[in-house]
Amino acid sequence: TGVQTCALPIYWALTLSYAGRQLEAERTYRHAIDISRANQTEDAVSPVLLYNYAGVLRELGRFSEASDYAERASVRAQRADDQILLGQADLQRARVYRDQREFARAHLLLADLEPRMRHLLPPKHYAFASLASDKGLLAQAEGHPATALQFADEAVAIDEVSIARGGQCAAYLPTLLMRRSAAELALGKRELAAADAGRALEMLQSTTTTGSSSSTLGRAYLAQGRALQALGRREEARKAFRAAVAQLEGTLGVNHPDTILARQLAEPESARL
Repeated sequence: TGVQTCALPIYWALTLSYAGRQLEAERTYRHAIDISRANQTEDAVSPVLLYNYAGVLRELGRFSEASDYAERASVRAQRADDQILLGQADLQRARVYRDQREFARAHLLLADLEPRMRHLLPPKHYAFASLASDKGLLAQAEGHPATALQFADEAVAIDEVSIARGGQCAAYLPTLLMRRSAAELALGKRELAAADAGRALEMLQSTTTTGSSSSTLGRAYLAQGRALQALGRREEARKAFRAAVAQLEGTLGVNHPDTILARQLAEPESARL
C-alpha cells in the first residue's frame, strides 16, 4: 500500500534528521510527501510527516516553508484531536516566529501552549526542558541574555533530572548546553561558556560515528570556537571554526548562516579586515 511504501523513507528521514544531516533529511521527507500525495489528496499526507518536515525546513533556514508546513500539521492535529502532536506543531510554529523575529506572535503561542502541556504531561516530563529552552532562545533573540540564561539553566536542570530518572532525553542535552553557552557568553561568563561548549562537544564526539558529518556536532564546534575566541585562545578557536565548517557544509549547506559564520571566523583576523 501507499502507507507501507512511504514508511521506509519516513523512518530514514527521521534517522537522518536526528543524526544532524538536514539536507539529506529534507530530500527524503520530500520524497515521502510525494509518495503520500500520489493520486491522492493533501489529506493523505500524515500530519506527523508535515510536522517533521517543518522542523527540517526551519533548521535549513527556509522559514516561510517551515511555517506553512507547521501550520498545516497544527490544523490537521487539531482536527484529529491529537493534543500531543498539536502541542509539538505549535511549538514548531513558535520557533519559526522567533526565527522570523515575530517575537510577539512567538510569545502569544508559547503562552497558550504552556498550560496545555502542563495539563497533558507530568510535571517533570523532559518536554518542559524543550519549552524552557525555547523561552530562553526567545529571550536571547530579544536581547535579554540574563533571562535567557535563567531559562537555559532550567532547561539543563530538567533534562539532567529526566536522564537520571531514565528519561529519553540524553541526546538533547548537548544542544541545551550549547544554548546555555551562548547565553553565558553574552553575559561575559567566558569560562562557563567554554565549559558548557566543551562538555557538549565531548558528548557528541563520543556518539558520532567517525567520518560522518553532523550539524549538531558542527554547531558544537562553533560554540566552542566562540568561547575560545572570547578567552583569547585564537588559534584554538580557528581550529574549532574550521572543524565546524567541515561539519556544516555538507549537512546544512554552504550558504547556511551558521556555515558562513564559521567560515568567516575560521579565517585569520588579518583576512577579515
